[in-house]
Amino acid sequence: MDLAEIWRVMRRRWYVLLPGLLLTAALTTGVYLMVPVEYLSQSTVTLLNSKKATVAFDGNPFLSTQASLTGMADGLARNLNSDDSKAALKSQGLTGTYEAKIADNAQGPFMWLSVTGTDPAAVLKSDQIFTAYAEKRLQEFQSQQAVAPEAMIRMATIVPPQKPEPQTKTRIQYLVMAGALGFVLSLVATFFVEARRRKADNPGGTGRRRPPAAADAAAPETGTPQSAPAEAPRPVSHTHLTPPTTLPVYISLRGRTTRVVTTHLEPAAPAVQEAQTGELLAGPLNTTLATVLLGDLNSAAGGVGATPGTNTQSHNRLLAAGFTDAWTATRHRNPGFTCCQAPDLRNPTSNLTQRIDYVLFRGKVTALAADRVGDAQGDRTPSGLWPSDHAGVSGVLRLR
Repeated sequence: MDLAEIWRVMRRRWYVLLPGLLLTAALTTGVYLMVPVEYLSQSTVTLLNSKKATVAFDGNPFLSTQASLTGMADGLARNLNSDDSKAALKSQGLTGTYEAKIADNAQGPFMWLSVTGTDPAAVLKSDQIFTAYAEKRLQEFQSQQAVAPEAMIRMATIVPPQKPEPQTKTRIQYLVMAGALGFVLSLVATFFVEARRRKADNPGGTGRRRPPAAADAAAPETGTPQSAPAEAPRPVSHTHLTPPTTLPVYISLRGRTTRVVTTHLEPAAPAVQEAQTGELLAGPLNTTLATVLLGDLNSAAGGVGATPGTNTQSHNRLLAAGFTDAWTATRHRNPGFTCCQAPDLRNPTSNLTQRIDYVLFRGKVTALAADRVGDAQGDRTPSGLWPSDHAGVSGVLRLR
């Protein structure tokens, strides 16, 4: 199934797809309302050497760094993320979720202290509480080990708690998931209904759909001819020794079904030919579907160039029955002769003097173009033979 076929199925089963898309829109709106925007506030702190350790550097702690400070920063971050610290911070009024970690790509004992929540004001306040608690917890660690005040590691705030910024990534992910899920389910429902309809149209399970059950029924789209007619030709009140040779088929394209009939009428007995025309009109052509008739009718258009065998009213009767001649509809200034070359096909110049081969149509069909093939000198074989005693007729038709 190509993209064009998928689009046609979606258009044909719009009554399934449209409610699904509306439900998808409602689901996405619900997710938008239920999943709030989260805000993030973050501060950056660093650990500094003790006053005692910076004496050699005139008391400047930024000139004195030790690898042990990074280890201490990692240990402090782990403690701040513990359950005990969570309980202590909650009791101090911290809301939302928080995290302490070594700063990414840090070249020293730098830490990020982050708080996330849905209320920007509460997030900022919580980050301030968290930052103050981190410094307090560092001092408690060292006091528990009876470290002298002059030898205690200190903490400095490099970046204070920042104004909370919205974090929309999670919300967008949920919205995309809801929209994608709804759209996929809508497509699944659409193609499920299509499959059920096709199965109902073809209970034999051969993969081909049967033609319409009635003359005016809309057949499912196949894009390929179907040779089993759904309309039984109307019985006629008379029979002939030479019934017309006909082959009716159905073509369904984009939900529009057209009956196509090809025939070859009697060339030698005008009375029989006209009776065959009556049988065509009473049988295969007796339908309310758009219809295309193709064939060698052996009835000269307008009587031009007619011979005793082609001087009949078959063509006129079909026009009177509502059919349109694709050639005159698109090439009315060109006679469009199609008959006939010499029986041995060796005549050096064309002998086409009458038009007896046709593309006729009736109903919701429009002729866009018509042409002949095998009528030009360049169509002859290297040995000088014409392709046929008749020129072929081609047409481009549009189903409305």
